[in-house]
Amino acid sequence: DLLHSDGLTIHPAGWDPLESRVDVFPLTNLDGKRTYAIGYTFYRLFGLVLQDDLLAEVSDETCSDYSEGSNLVGVLVPGTILVLTEALCVRFLNEFFSYMLKDHTHHNCVLIESNVLRSLLSNAAALLTRLPLVALKQKLGIQAIQLELRDSLMERTFAVPNEWQSREQIIRNLDLGLVLHYLDLDKLVTLLLTLLTEGRVVLICPDRVQCSFMCEAILMLMKPFTWNFTYVSNLPATLVDILGAPGPLF
Repeated sequence: DLLHSDGLTIHPAGWDPLESRVDVFPLTNLDGKRTYAIGYTFYRLFGLVLQDDLLAEVSDETCSDYSEGSNLVGVLVPGTILVLTEALCVRFLNEFFSYMLKDHTHHNCVLIESNVLRSLLSNAAALLTRLPLVALKQKLGIQAIQLELRDSLMERTFAVPNEWQSREQIIRNLDLGLVLHYLDLDKLVTLLLTLLTEGRVVLICPDRVQCSFMCEAILMLMKPFTWNFTYVSNLPATLVDILGAPGPLF
């Protein structure tokens, strides 16, 4: 059985999500071979309790201590697993997703498991598994990442010499798909890490050649996408949404 582009619902054993959906995005390599990016969107339930007018996360064990009708609330948080593969066997994917969700969905973090990124992001991956989201953003310095990406593109964009503003305007209007081809591998990894930090994605990829495809697939597949703490139905179309927003985006 093959997955179709209109999506397929999968319910892993022991997991009862509000909605589980698989989206497939075909990618064509330079040699003509097809690779399929498969995005699995699911929801995790987190228990939150109101303390001093603030919501604090509580563990599953602590949830049972609160009686019905108390100030305990449950929040469904969307997550996405992205897999690149040349085969689209439903049985294999069902078993794979079931295993991943069973072992890792209780972590409020991003899990990175990739031959491509393991050496480049080993330190970042350690942070992603240990720090809460707020502390993680402080450690990674998201605003610095935005500036790094902008400066990299500035060097590659044709414009009238000494007219920095004109060059920046060109960059702000670039299509995101074009941006992926402008950036070097290390910058692609930086952009990918930024997206992973906010989107809580489990990423699996077979080789280095697929790096740009991974970024493209993430941009195409992550729906709903947490963008600046606001859920939106469509991804931003131009780079202005990443580099032109006031202050840190994530």
